[in-house]
Amino acid sequence: NSVSFLESKLGAATVGSLSALEERVLACEKRGTAQAAQIQDLQEFQTKVDVTLSQFSREFEQLQSTLAGLDTAIQQVNSTADAGTAQVQAQREHVEEVRTELLSGADRLKDELLARLQETSNKLSQEFRS
Repeated sequence: NSVSFLESKLGAATVGSLSALEERVLACEKRGTAQAAQIQDLQEFQTKVDVTLSQFSREFEQLQSTLAGLDTAIQQVNSTADAGTAQVQAQREHVEEVRTELLSGADRLKDELLARLQETSNKLSQEFRS
C-alpha cells in the first residue's frame, strides 16, 4: 500500500514536473521566436544601413569629382584672369606710350605753329612798316 502511495505521489510529482517543464519549454520557444523576430528586424535594419552607406559613398564620390572639376575651373578662371590682367596692363602701357607721343607731337606742333605765327607776324609787321 505504501508502494502505491509512493507511486501515486511520484507520478503526481513527475506529472507536475513535466507540466512545469513544458511551460518552461513553451516560454523558451516564445523567447526564441521573439529573439528570431528581433534578429530579423536587426538584419533588415543592417541591410537598410548598408544601402544608405553605399548611396552616401556614391554621392560623396560624385561630390569629390564635382569639387575637383570646380577646382580646375577656378584655376582656369584665375589663369585667364591673370592673362587678361597682363594683357590689360600691356594695353595700358601702350596707350600711355601713344599718349606721351601724341602730347609730345602736339607740343612740337604747337611750338612750330607759334614759330610760324611769329614769323608771319614779323613779316606782316615789316611789310606794314615799309
